[in-house]
Amino acid sequence: MVLFLLLITPSAPSLAQEITCASPVVLDAVNARLHKNALVRNTTLKEKSILDVSVSFSKVSNSVMRQDKSLTCWASAALKVDPNVTQLLSSENLKYSLVAQQIVADYLPSSAVNLTENNEDSLSFAGFQYDVFANDDGTLKEVDFDAHDRSSYAIYGIAWFNENAKIIKNEMIKNAFSEAKEDFTRADDNINTLYSALPELIQHNLRGEMRNWIKQKDRKCGKVELLATADISLTEKTKIYRCQTEMTAMQIERLTE
Repeated sequence: MVLFLLLITPSAPSLAQEITCASPVVLDAVNARLHKNALVRNTTLKEKSILDVSVSFSKVSNSVMRQDKSLTCWASAALKVDPNVTQLLSSENLKYSLVAQQIVADYLPSSAVNLTENNEDSLSFAGFQYDVFANDDGTLKEVDFDAHDRSSYAIYGIAWFNENAKIIKNEMIKNAFSEAKEDFTRADDNINTLYSALPELIQHNLRGEMRNWIKQKDRKCGKVELLATADISLTEKTKIYRCQTEMTAMQIERLTE
């Protein structure tokens, strides 16, 4: 029995796994640290919303352990994004929510447009740097990186959108509708003012053309007069107003040639 123990003792250290940049224990520690940094910024979100933002790593560097038992590592980090949030971040209508724009500016600078080509529900960050420190026995001591790293900021930003996506979407729809309605009212007032300022003879000659134009506009866009009672969504009403405004602008251009 003693002989058996002597035989296996020298080989025991070889069973310990060497710490590398890609070691699961290292990447788990980096992941935990990223979420911890994101939680520090939290004042309004549920903690679970932040912790639920999934982070994965790829293209991890093969750095060599230095004599002081430390590694400087690089990797690409990908943050999972809900498809509904992806739609919001890539939508031109994001401009209709000031608070959403501010969250993008504060927490998702340059990343909101970097949706990965092959996986549209992730935000990708290349060149993520982290330092790894090992104990004398080769086990992990700690990981460290910039507390203001953009990945931890993005975790908070994504968590915020995950919680507020429905509210932001409704705000965008309402504000887009209001703008479209105001734009149409302005264009309609402009063409009426323009037509009224024309000499009576020219108004008479244009009357038939204007009637036909109104019919054509209503056929293509839908009648504005029915929008107050029409049982259709605000998004559809917005489309009608925008179409009417566009055709009105074209007719104003024709009348002023």
